[in-house]
Amino acid sequence: MDITFEDVAHVIQDARYQQAIVNTSPIPDKKIKVSKKTFDVEKFMEEQKIDIKKMVHEPLGRWFLEKYADVNEVRPDSMIRDKNGPMHKVLNFIDEVSVFRRRDPENLIGVEELVFLLQKYELQSLFNDAVDGKMDLDFDSILREYEMRKKELDAESVDSRLSLQEEAEAEPSSFDGSIIEETGVDVTVEGRESRFVSDVNNTAINKKRMTVGQDTTMRDSVVQTHKPYAVGVGGTTYGAETSAEIFDENERNAFDSAIRNRLHSKRSKSINELLDVKIEQVCLPLFQELLEDKPVLAEYCKFKSFSLKSIGDRNIHYHRVLGQGAFGTVYGCLITQIGVMMAMKILVKKKVKLKRAKGQVKAERDALQALAEHPSPYCIQLRYAFQTIENFHLIIPLAIGGDLKYHLKGGKKFDLERARIYCAEIAYGLGHLHDLGMIMRDLKPRNILLDGEGHCRISDFGLVAPITGKPITGRAGTEGYWSPEVINGKTYSIDADWWSYGCCVFELIAGFNPFSTKHTKFATRNEGTRSGKIKFPEGFPAHAKPLVTGLLNPNPAERLGCRGEGVNEVMKPNRPFWKPLDLRAIKNGDGPIPWVPEKGRIYALGQQEMVDPDEEANLGANMRKVKLTAEDVPEFDYYVDMDSHQRDIIQVIPLNTDIPKLLKNEWDGTYVPRSSRPCCTAS
Repeated sequence: MDITFEDVAHVIQDARYQQAIVNTSPIPDKKIKVSKKTFDVEKFMEEQKIDIKKMVHEPLGRWFLEKYADVNEVRPDSMIRDKNGPMHKVLNFIDEVSVFRRRDPENLIGVEELVFLLQKYELQSLFNDAVDGKMDLDFDSILREYEMRKKELDAESVDSRLSLQEEAEAEPSSFDGSIIEETGVDVTVEGRESRFVSDVNNTAINKKRMTVGQDTTMRDSVVQTHKPYAVGVGGTTYGAETSAEIFDENERNAFDSAIRNRLHSKRSKSINELLDVKIEQVCLPLFQELLEDKPVLAEYCKFKSFSLKSIGDRNIHYHRVLGQGAFGTVYGCLITQIGVMMAMKILVKKKVKLKRAKGQVKAERDALQALAEHPSPYCIQLRYAFQTIENFHLIIPLAIGGDLKYHLKGGKKFDLERARIYCAEIAYGLGHLHDLGMIMRDLKPRNILLDGEGHCRISDFGLVAPITGKPITGRAGTEGYWSPEVINGKTYSIDADWWSYGCCVFELIAGFNPFSTKHTKFATRNEGTRSGKIKFPEGFPAHAKPLVTGLLNPNPAERLGCRGEGVNEVMKPNRPFWKPLDLRAIKNGDGPIPWVPEKGRIYALGQQEMVDPDEEANLGANMRKVKLTAEDVPEFDYYVDMDSHQRDIIQVIPLNTDIPKLLKNEWDGTYVPRSSRPCCTAS
């Protein structure tokens, strides 16, 4: 076979890309030029309205405050006092609070998460008193109530709780994924009508016969469920497990007022307002000292100024093609300004017009931006967006592990534990999308990437539709993954996504799509989908079947995930399939990692395999006839995810500034030559 110039170019591009992803330490192409020597600090502070509130609520400001505190806490003349522990501990606490808040659509941290962080950093005393009389809120009492609830839950036997949960779940469930009829490996499912009625507090009351000691009594049991779309960690609701508590009337009333109304309210604005006031109060002395330290303040302002510089095509160094779409190409590239590898999707404006895809571009841009402002550990988010005369540019994090379809090609399949973890991560990512008001409409293994740490990241949001309260119609997605209602032209909402998720669960375990024609023997995947039958292959784990059949229920009203609790229905910890996992850790993004991509290896097709020369030639001929007008271009303003951008800048500050000497007023401004730089990151 003849070797072409293009083949050689691809080999060179692959080699450069492999070298770039081996070392993940950010190294910009040159020294960061933050500003001119005549930088006016006071003017900049005034223009940017930098105060204690702004500084403690941005990563760059917190980093400078933390480094300054590390040095100055030991100074005998320092105003900083160790009343609430070392300041760097307080600032790390604030940083974690910021992560939780960004995940929430209302930018609020839940009480349960806040209590967890206060205990983690031993900062409970931070909320002992009301602040300046502005709020009549004794947070210490909430901590005590939280501990009380924790002890009561621990005191109950695990078997007792599980039996209550199973009983409570079995009675009201409109469809539990049970197998009603099984012949060979063909399974049909049948739903049951719900007999549960919830009150306005979303609390269902059932009469249960309980045996206590030797006495058998009839008592009310409170089955506490949670309202759908109450966002907690990772964009999903906390307390996915249904809890069944047994109290008399007085006990229940006390618990309702003391616990549910405070701890079960994931969006307590008063506590978040109090938190901000306390944070600013604690950090104010440190901020005031920093204002007096002119060299350190100037260095902060210079890097702050640098963070405001826009990213454009001039800052991009292209490597190889990672993917090819209908009207765009995804490249692995280096953002030279900060020295970080990213993926960039280039959407050709003429292709967009030719394929009438203006709405898709806007949908994807809006979805990615929403995920940047409220990120999930399991969804790709926007980092930068800009446009040139010919193209739209979307820059997103680089997922070096490739997509799940790539890993399943050739009949391969994941081992059960790896598949189980992936299924959990995808579910939490999908639930987060729904919480943000979006229907994915094209969930499939090819649109699920693996990042450098081995976590799943849902991507490709071109078919996203908003949740408006009204069902939508119209085919969108991929055969074998779209639901019967989508095929049949009926209305749908998030129910279509949970069907697609069920297909993904099946495929990650079995290694192939549940409606593949080779497996079902139907002529098309659509016929298999319409049949409503699920054919499990030999060896498919029994404890995964109820989950899959519940998700692939042909009746959307009875489908798992569509009965009012969203992802919580799917991720109940007492479901047999999830029992080996710590779901709370996974929800937080801290779960186990079953596989890590090998650094330097390319998990993608060869570049020559991604392009059809004939199709490109025909498309090129048609594109030459296209004339762009202002109406053809959707709104596409410049965007930067400032939180993530500043975190990247923090990683390269030590390459430009001798921070320890600067903080001790010993730095002379000497820059370390690139050849002598250590591969270090900020600590």
